[in-house]
Amino acid sequence: MASSFFSHLSEARFSPWLAKLWSAVAPGGILVFSTHGPELLAESADWSRGIVFRAASETERLDPEAYGTSWVTPEFVAGEVRRSCAGGSLHAIPFGLDGRQDLYAVARPPHLPDSLLRISAVPRGELDAMSLAGGRLLCEGFLDPPPEAELVLLARHEERARMRVDRGDAPRRWRLDTDRAGISPDDVVRVEARSAGRARILAMGTLRPHL
Repeated sequence: MASSFFSHLSEARFSPWLAKLWSAVAPGGILVFSTHGPELLAESADWSRGIVFRAASETERLDPEAYGTSWVTPEFVAGEVRRSCAGGSLHAIPFGLDGRQDLYAVARPPHLPDSLLRISAVPRGELDAMSLAGGRLLCEGFLDPPPEAELVLLARHEERARMRVDRGDAPRRWRLDTDRAGISPDDVVRVEARSAGRARILAMGTLRPHL
């Protein structure tokens, strides 16, 4: 698996690296890699080629022209896979890498059943408000939910509140409200989004900063 590697490559380097890694995949094997999707680029950009590259990254040890930061469309990835991964079957999982990067799996014949390549989507969201009033603990935020997502509020690893968030117009606002009794200022409180056996922590910390 090439995790957060293609998210740093320019257009000129994307295809050669894809072909190189594909050449090492045995029959019946799978090449898995991740990319930054266009939703992660906040600024406006020219998407005519399906890729946007910036010669900058989190490290200063590498040449930024060789290891910068890129964002690509699913159509760009599909085209590169057709050119560089002969005979490969492409499977796309938007935000499949921990709800952040898009995940792609390219299978070499003989192909595995699709059920073995299916990865459940990770719930994506944030907590943007937490308050204490009248002995209650209130947490609020937004969630882009896959089907059958749940939000769970835990304190000291004990569940204190739970709610179902159905898919609809994303992002959906959510609100969890619980009695603060038994939760001390230094107890760790966290909010998790869960779906299809996968969970993502939206927020974790103590109540001390909110007192």
